[in-house]
Amino acid sequence: MQWRDLGESVQAYMDQHALMEWLYFILLLLTICFLLHFIQRAFIRWLPQKASSVYIFELWKRVLKATTRLFLVGVALFFSVRFVELKPSVESLLVKVSMIIFWVQIGLWFSSAVTYAADVYVRRRKDSDASVTTVAGMTSFVLRMLGIILIAIIALDNIGFDVTTLIASLGIGGIAVALAVQNILGDLLASLSITLDKPFVVGDFIVMDNFMGSVEHVGLKTTRVRSLSGEQIIIPNSELLKGRIRNYKRMMERRVLFNFTVGYDTPRDTLTEIPSRIRTTIESIEKTRFDRCHLSQFGEFGFIYECVYFVLTPDYNQYMDIQQHINLDLISTVQELGAEFASLLQTKASPGLTSKLT
Repeated sequence: MQWRDLGESVQAYMDQHALMEWLYFILLLLTICFLLHFIQRAFIRWLPQKASSVYIFELWKRVLKATTRLFLVGVALFFSVRFVELKPSVESLLVKVSMIIFWVQIGLWFSSAVTYAADVYVRRRKDSDASVTTVAGMTSFVLRMLGIILIAIIALDNIGFDVTTLIASLGIGGIAVALAVQNILGDLLASLSITLDKPFVVGDFIVMDNFMGSVEHVGLKTTRVRSLSGEQIIIPNSELLKGRIRNYKRMMERRVLFNFTVGYDTPRDTLTEIPSRIRTTIESIEKTRFDRCHLSQFGEFGFIYECVYFVLTPDYNQYMDIQQHINLDLISTVQELGAEFASLLQTKASPGLTSKLT
């Protein structure tokens, strides 16, 4: 009977001791969490208000803001188990949980740092190179994905998981996934090709097949183009690179060819005078370069002139203003010289004045 009482007393003491250890553990955990949270807030307030002008301060500020409360709990958990006596199995479990939280936070810090570096790169170079937004976005995504995968493998290795088997499984599974989502991978590779080769960048005016518009966004799977009529055209990247793309944003100048026809009753002196008048008109207009103007052939309704000039700007509205000015002056010139544009017959409409942009 005495031995039984003694055993019950020892068991009661052990239960009471374990309860006290857990109470100490919880109290210590809350205290460390509070201190870490206080230190985090103090560092954020200490950083300069104009941190955006000093990149290192802005980076530290973003890293601190990316620090989650779960990480603070994980750090407190890791240190708390060092000062209390818990069961070895429980202590080992708590340490593993704290290590998982730590590596998750490492991934968040890495992602925040890469995103900030991409933002700084875009801010520095977006004025001189419109393609930096696409390049920075793609590079940031790839680096974050690779970083997260690497951190996950290191985290699993630290908690005792056999990563060799995992890596082998990922290799086999990756092949199966690649075959299942080959269309998506095709768009991703096409996006990488657009990023590196730069056939167009955000802001360029492009024409492909029957669609035209300004590029608004180059994504991982699709490219978004704002058409002239206002709607947004969404095109898969792989389909976009299969066709021919005309990039008008990179046009340095426009070559314009236009024709007009005067009647067969026009005197020879007038026919000779018309090209020189047109040359004078074109050379008097800013941002133009005269090339040639000739009586090129005998048409069905009269003498056909062919004229070529260059507009020294890619802006389409300026080209139309210049062509309108030339057309009006041409009408005045023909009238002043006493000539007439060729008449239109009812059987076939032959334009008296046409233009073609090449």
